[in-house]
Amino acid sequence: MKSKFRKECLEKREKIKRQNLDLKVFGLEEYKNAKTVFIYLSTPFEIDTMGILHKALKEKTVLVPYCVDDKGNMIACKIDSLSDVKEGRFSILEPKNPIEYTKNIDFTLVPGVAFSKDGYRIGYGKGYYDRFLKTHKTFSVGLSSDELLFDKIPTDSFDVKLDMIITPTKEIKI
Repeated sequence: MKSKFRKECLEKREKIKRQNLDLKVFGLEEYKNAKTVFIYLSTPFEIDTMGILHKALKEKTVLVPYCVDDKGNMIACKIDSLSDVKEGRFSILEPKNPIEYTKNIDFTLVPGVAFSKDGYRIGYGKGYYDRFLKTHKTFSVGLSSDELLFDKIPTDSFDVKLDMIITPTKEIKI
């Protein structure tokens, strides 16, 4: 059921114009107060995070994901500029020198295929972010288009609820 729903949402997402939620993120108290931010490096079909990344690099400690293996294990790695990343696994930008950041992470932006108003998300099916969020205490924010925000989505027992979902028209704190 979950994989069928994911497939339908991926097809739907391809028809949605790429969106930018920079100003909404910058307006959040949790972002403003964060010293360390973990930002996914967006692909062309995801909510664009490059503007957030550029601004954050000037004023915060910035971390980006590095997928350690194909089993859903991911670490956060510090970067100082975009010259510190290269195209990697799944054609996603990743750090050139992945050294795990082991200190506190204040704020995390989480990608997804679909989100629910009660804080759940459907990712790409490997569980990278669910595993990561289970072991890191951080304020987690999912970025979504309005079209891919649902009242409920299929979930499993290992899915981790986010603290907030942001779309172009909504900010839902869980």
